[in-house]
Amino acid sequence: MMQKMAYSKKRKSWLEIRLEIPRSYTELVSTFLFSQGSPGLIQEKIGKNKERFIAYFSQEKTFQQKENEIRSFLMDLGGCASYNLETRIIPEQNWGESWKSNFKPLKVSSRLVVKPPWEKYRKHKGEIVLQINPGMAFGTGTHQTTQICLKFLDKLMPQFSRRPDVLDVGTGSGILAIAALKLGAKKIQAIDIDRSALEAAKENAKLNKIHRGIIFRLASPEQVGGKFDLVVANLLPQELMAVKDSLAARVKSQGTLIISGFLQKQKKEIYGAFAPLGFHLRQEKELNGWAGFVFKKDE
Repeated sequence: MMQKMAYSKKRKSWLEIRLEIPRSYTELVSTFLFSQGSPGLIQEKIGKNKERFIAYFSQEKTFQQKENEIRSFLMDLGGCASYNLETRIIPEQNWGESWKSNFKPLKVSSRLVVKPPWEKYRKHKGEIVLQINPGMAFGTGTHQTTQICLKFLDKLMPQFSRRPDVLDVGTGSGILAIAALKLGAKKIQAIDIDRSALEAAKENAKLNKIHRGIIFRLASPEQVGGKFDLVVANLLPQELMAVKDSLAARVKSQGTLIISGFLQKQKKEIYGAFAPLGFHLRQEKELNGWAGFVFKKDE
């Protein structure tokens, strides 16, 4: 079933795309939606053989064009002709409400649980609960690359001989910075080039009763001074490639770099870009077609 929609001319609205596809097309479709400008995706399993994506687009003048391009891409896939696609316009002031029906408590690692502030959760012994309200920023912990980074943080943080200094590049909702601090980081710089993301991140820090320990900055990695014990960057592949030299420059000798945001099939390309910068691969992880690396910087 496909649902068409008339696009209004109200300002400050978002286009929500809800798309159900055969699971075999997950990687192709998720990559395409990112390339079309969705700053993040909600991904859900439906039964045994289907996947649901929820994507958002903010440029109202291109809403109809965006839907047409997505439909055309899906039809070109051939075997994906059985897709279901629905669209709706969400006024900016109702943005948060659109997440509430999709965002539920999620245990992402042995200790870390991510939950929205409107959901109750009974904390179990040893768990660390992260309260995240995405607002206008993405990074709820539902996407596989965010989960990969959280899993890495949970495992790596206890291995530092002293509490590490951390740089979170492209902080989004602030989830990785908040997790790092709760896992024992000494101090964190969380940077983003999107003002709305930083505002969301600051609000999430308050939700988690964090009033010190994280400095939120409007900056790119080349604008940050100093070096860090741990740098984490969950970015799209083209963004990782664009800032790889800056990321490498921010990692201390024998320091750690966590990167994710790329597909499993892109691992060779990403590894080939970062290994010559003085890194050796320490860990890698894959989750539903997505991947992440932990690099150690050589002396």
